[in-house]
Parts: sequence; structure tokens; C-alpha cells
Amino acid sequence: MYDLPFFDEPIQAWRHGPVCPDVYQKYKSYGARPITEHNDEDFTKTFTKDHLDLLDEVYSVFGQFAAWKLRDMTHEEEPWKNHEALAEEIPQEEMRLYFKTRQP
Repeated sequence: MYDLPFFDEPIQAWRHGPVCPDVYQKYKSYGARPITEHNDEDFTKTFTKDHLDLLDEVYSVFGQFAAWKLRDMTHEEEPWKNHEALAEEIPQEEMRLYFKTRQP
């Protein structure tokens, strides 16, 4: 559906799953608890309607899961498994190709 990433920051394979280090630093104080911080940013200026629709769909599917369940799910996915041992960046192209095969 989308061949371009939603953001430019790297995704790294950490012990507990894929991580965007900048996002981790911002929200790490929440731990496994839900993020309750409210943001007044208007995301319609950042993302297209199609992107926002996809984000809503992802949330409707995965928003029901606790942090540890999401962690376990990522440990079954090739992009994380291929890079986890070295705790290195997961190439965007590898993620794109992997998730492209999982589209309906």
C-alpha cells in the first residue's frame, strides 16, 4: 500500500523489539503503561488522509494488545530476527518488503 516510510528516523533491533530511539527517549518514562500524554499537534498537516486512515486501521488492530504482547509479536517477524543479535538498524527496504507480503 505504501512504499515510503512514515518518518525518516532509523528503527533499531533492540532486545525487546524494534525501536525508534528518538521516540523511545521521549516516552520511556511510561514503561509498559499506556502513553497518556496529550499532543495538540495537527497531524493532518503531517500526514495525508490515506496515511491517517492507515494509522487508524493499525491502531484498531493492534491497539488492543498490551506492550508485552506486541513485543512477543515483533519477535516472530523477520526484520527484527535478522538484526536482533547485533542490536543494529533494521533497513527500511527490508521492512518494506517484509510487510508488503502481509497486505491483504
